[in-house]
Amino acid sequence: MFLTIIAGVTIFVLGQFVLKLMLEPIVEFKEVLGEVSALFLREQSGFINNNVSQDVQNEIKRLSSMVLAKKQAILLYSIFSRILRMPSEVYVLKGCHSLNLISYLVMKDPSSSGVKRAHTWEVYKEMKLISKYLKIQIMYSDHS
Repeated sequence: MFLTIIAGVTIFVLGQFVLKLMLEPIVEFKEVLGEVSALFLREQSGFINNNVSQDVQNEIKRLSSMVLAKKQAILLYSIFSRILRMPSEVYVLKGCHSLNLISYLVMKDPSSSGVKRAHTWEVYKEMKLISKYLKIQIMYSDHS
């Protein structure tokens, strides 16, 4: 009877270990990728027309850092990324770079009375790269 209790406790502890240290970080990472997708889908016309608010710009920066933070929390990311078809570590970094670049490109230029710095094609190109690198949908239509 004592061995049955020990075996049950051991299985429970191992299950919690796998859950907390492996599965939950993967789910949280995918949730942040979903937030990135949702932001771009919701604000798509603003990005394409270079007309996003300061709050959206800040949200892009926040999500970029969250993607990296959540990736770092996943033990053996390189293995799990292949098994679960998640973006590679290099692609995560490239995707976050593109996110940060977009947040800069759509910033209003204070020296020119609020005129945007970017051209539509630059933002569109970076959005396509984010979609490719992070393996998420961020546009309703794809004109490749």
